[in-house]
Order: sequence, then structure tokens, then C-alpha cells
Amino acid sequence: MNCKILTTAIVIAGFAGPEAFAAVGYGDYGGTYGGQRVVAETKQPDDKPSSETFYIGAMFDFNLATFSNKLTVLGTGNTATDDYSFARQLGFDLSAGWQFAPRWRVEVGYGNTGVFSDSDSGTEFDTSAQYFMLNGIYTFAKWTTTSAYVGAGAGAAILNTSWSGIYFMPDAKTSLNSTGFNGQLMLGVEEHLGSGLYLGLAYKSSYMTADHRHDLRLLDNDVFRSEIKGIWTNTIALGVRYAF
Repeated sequence: MNCKILTTAIVIAGFAGPEAFAAVGYGDYGGTYGGQRVVAETKQPDDKPSSETFYIGAMFDFNLATFSNKLTVLGTGNTATDDYSFARQLGFDLSAGWQFAPRWRVEVGYGNTGVFSDSDSGTEFDTSAQYFMLNGIYTFAKWTTTSAYVGAGAGAAILNTSWSGIYFMPDAKTSLNSTGFNGQLMLGVEEHLGSGLYLGLAYKSSYMTADHRHDLRLLDNDVFRSEIKGIWTNTIALGVRYAF
């Protein structure tokens, strides 16, 4: 009886071929069957899920801001307006996100526009902004290692202006913050460098609403007022993100 069972097993193995032995194992082992060497290789798990990935990112920003600053001496009613077109600022932004589908991701971010300075007639004016954003991003094209995306976001911005000069009282409030809304659109490309690392280049267009009114007392006890209503910014950003 035992000889019959052994003979039957050998016949089945001959018909099944070496593939049957290779398919059953996940270890890195092998043997010789029918004159052929067969090795069954261990199955490796995917590095990360195909549709759920968390990531962090950082970008260096070259900002071009456009805004108007209305200047008024309240006691005399004298006014002037400084118009700034594509004022250069060097900033950065940081992000943390979740890719919840193959082409969709959502992220939160913090950014700083850097400082823009302007000196004129014994005074210096500085402005900068910080912002906190929630962005939705859609990847509309994919190639071998390159992808392209569009996105939109909304959040809050903190605008700061500061003044210094020979015409202000020593106790004048030379720095002031105010909070407004910030919205942005973005278009970018990414190159997958491997191991979850991406190199990205993006264009962002954003608008910050502001009702920023900065009053300072002058040496003659009059009040100098600086008013900014909104800032439009074009940004070229270069940076990396890491998915894990």
C-alpha cells in the first residue's frame, strides 16, 4: 500500500511540473525536479500602500507681491499712495499631508513670505506675512517618474508692518499685526527620486485680504496712518516632500 501511495505522488508531481513546487513557498529555497533547478523566491510586501500615504514637505519660495499702501497725516488730511508691483520677497513653506487616493491628497501648511523693505525720506517701511493653509491637490498627469498637479487652498494670514524713522515719537507703536483671509491656486510638477522622496517645482497665485490700518504718532503729536487693503502674490516654489 505504501508503495502505491509513493508512486501516485511521484506521478502527480511529474504532471504538475516544477512550477507547483515554486508556487507554494515564500521562502528562498529550491531543489531539482525533472532535471531542472527550481527556486521559489520570497514575496516582498509593497513599500507603501498604493492609495494611502502620509508625507511632509518643505519649499523655498520666491515671492512677487503687488499691493498699495495709502499714507495719511490725519491732522492735515494730506495723503499719498505707495504702489508696489511685484515686490520681491524670499520665503518658505512647510506642509504635512495625506494622500487618500491615487490622484488626490490633502495637506495643511505654514508659510512665511519673508520681509519686503522700502526706505524713503528718512523712514523705512517693512512688511511680511505668515499664513496657515488647508490645500486640496489633484494629480492630473503621470509619467514614468514625473507627475503634474493642480491645487487650491484657503486659510488665515497674519500681516505685519513696521515703521522706523526720524519723524516718529520714541514711544510710537512701530510694529503692528492684523489677521485676514488667504486663498491660493497652484500648479506644479514633481519628480520621484525614489524611496518616497519627491523633488517639486510649483507656481502659486494667492490673494490675502487685509484691512490693515497702522497708526503712528509723529513728533508734532499728529497721527500718521498706513493702510493696506489686500496683497496679491505670485510665487515660484522649489522643494522636496517625503512620503512614508
